[in-house]
Amino acid sequence: MDWTATYLLVAVACLAVVELWFIAVMIVTSRRYRALSGEDKETGPPPDPSSVSFEDLGMLAGGLRRWAEVALFRLYQEGHVEEDGLIALIAGSDEIRAEDRPHSARGAIVARLRDREPAHVMAVIEAAWQETDSAGLIRRASA
Repeated sequence: MDWTATYLLVAVACLAVVELWFIAVMIVTSRRYRALSGEDKETGPPPDPSSVSFEDLGMLAGGLRRWAEVALFRLYQEGHVEEDGLIALIAGSDEIRAEDRPHSARGAIVARLRDREPAHVMAVIEAAWQETDSAGLIRRASA
């Protein structure tokens, strides 16, 4: 046997030992991480999708601006708002039900349009999310 073959066997044996050590450290580390982070705990059933409003889904998807856009679209879809270049309440829709919850986008939009002239879409949306308490809205959505 040549002396280079001996060095080659020693090198392969050392690499195998280092690789086994690395695998053992990774297994122990991943188990410890899961134990500390609580990934092994069961989280329970998923929430009921019908308990989240369209406006809340819009806020989660695109922030406060999308929240107001979705609320305005829902008012349009229900026939309470007309769009002819400008946004206005339809005559006779004074009984629009603003949501019972505080910080409602619908309520802010209806309040903006109720006693004023028709307005541009972006002005209505901006007024809606600026007139609400965004800190309270974010707290409610994250609860």
